[in-house]
Amino acid sequence: MTPVIRAAAPQDSAALAALIAACLEPAWDAESLAAFLAVPGSFGFVASVPGGHEEVTAPAGVVLCRAAAEVCDVAAMAVAAPARRKGLGRALLAAACEEAAKRGARHMFLEVAESNAAAAALYRGQGFREVGKRLRYYPGGGARAAEDALLLRRDL
Repeated sequence: MTPVIRAAAPQDSAALAALIAACLEPAWDAESLAAFLAVPGSFGFVASVPGGHEEVTAPAGVVLCRAAAEVCDVAAMAVAAPARRKGLGRALLAAACEEAAKRGARHMFLEVAESNAAAAALYRGQGFREVGKRLRYYPGGGARAAEDALLLRRDL
């Protein structure tokens, strides 16, 4: 099943905030997401999977980016657990890289938690390479300690 990718729009904010909250910490609220998309240079893509009879389901993945000059940063990327390993992440990254290049970016950057081996493998498989580490980038909580982030870059 081929994912359906489309540009994110401010009216998607509530659904995308719920998706991000289910996948990432800290979560984004709908207002913050809409504000992000309204900033010049910001863009995002939504992934859905076709349901029965070619209907498209609710958003199952999202990537949010901000491009400035020759650099584009992935601010957030999430794929709902039931939709993982179905090509949504690859399709979202491809759309984001293509759009960033159209906007004049030459490099795409993102961070990934050092323990998130599945996401790191996805990013590396799409041409991202480690260029640094951000110590204690992801805050801990409760019994969980702060975690380092790997800084990854892909040339466009």
